[in-house]
Parts: sequence; C-alpha cells; structure tokens
Amino acid sequence: METTLSLTNTQRLSQRLNETPAAAARREAARSALLELSDPISKYGLDIRSTFSFSDLAGKMAPQEEEYALPQHEILSSGVVICDLSTAFKEFPQIMEKHFSQTLRNDDKWHMVHSVLVDRGTFVYLPSHVHASEPIILEQSLVTRSRVESILIFAEENASASILVGQQSLASPAIPIFVSTTIEVIAKKDARLSIA
Repeated sequence: METTLSLTNTQRLSQRLNETPAAAARREAARSALLELSDPISKYGLDIRSTFSFSDLAGKMAPQEEEYALPQHEILSSGVVICDLSTAFKEFPQIMEKHFSQTLRNDDKWHMVHSVLVDRGTFVYLPSHVHASEPIILEQSLVTRSRVESILIFAEENASASILVGQQSLASPAIPIFVSTTIEVIAKKDARLSIA
C-alpha cells in the first residue's frame, strides 16, 4: 500500500490533474487519514464477504492515456462543455476548487481511497439557461487496468439536461480490475438534471 499511497505518488496525481493548491491539500489530507483507517470488509448479500486489500492496487492503476478516449475539451451545440479533469482545473478553477471531491467523507476508507487515487474523470458544465435537447452520453471502456475516476456535473441556474453514464467492460473475466467512480452533481437554482 505504501507504494500506491506514497506522498510522491499522490503529488504526481495532483500534478497530472492540474489540481489547485487547495485540492492537492485535500488529497494529501485524505492520504493521511486513509493510512489511519482500517481496511473495510465488504458484505454482499446475506453471508458472502470479501476482504479487499488496498495494497492490491499497487501497480495496477491505468495510466491516464490508456483506455480513456474522452476529448480534452468539447463544447456541444447546446453550449454544454465536457472536458477531462485536468482541463477543468485549468479552465474552471473556481468551480473545481469549491466542488471537486467535496461530497466524500473523511471517515470512510472507500471515500478516502477515491480521494487519494482519483486519476481521471469528466467535468460537465451547463451554462445558465442552457437546455440540452439530446441526452449527454458519458461512456468509458474498461480493458485491463484498475482505475479511480470522478465525474463532476455542474449546472448553472435554469439549465437542464439528461445525462447517461455508462461503462463497458472489455476485460477478460480472468483479469480482475478495481474501478471506483463517483458522480458529484451541483445544480444551481431551477436547474433540472436527469442522470442515469
């Protein structure tokens, strides 16, 4: 776990995403908290338990470029902006500073793992009074590497859209992968979002 959660590795992830200083500090605080929390036991159904070791992630994370075809920056005809997190931190620093990873709890190890290891994701920005007439589809393919990603959807006042989030697995059943995705939604006054 130390190799995955080293200070150098978390700083590298912060730099890759062009995080603001406050966002990088939140990542470091999550790393420190994570090292203090015990590994959770996941319970599926009534009596099937699986213990997950966070050290299993060492060396299994996918590089940013691998298996990730999202455009760096795209403006749809409706005016909706879709971009990767690195671009979002450059072009929307105030929104990212205030809202990125703010819903994750610091007393939950799964949330802390996500806060520390997030290395990719999507930012969707709906300007005021923009109404996307067609559904916005966010789709990623999972191939062979584990990954931790975040989706932040930010709708200004009186904006509306339907957003579909999908993941397609192309991985071999013989190769287990770990995927953690969070979706954070910020909707200003009278914004209407439908997310599936």
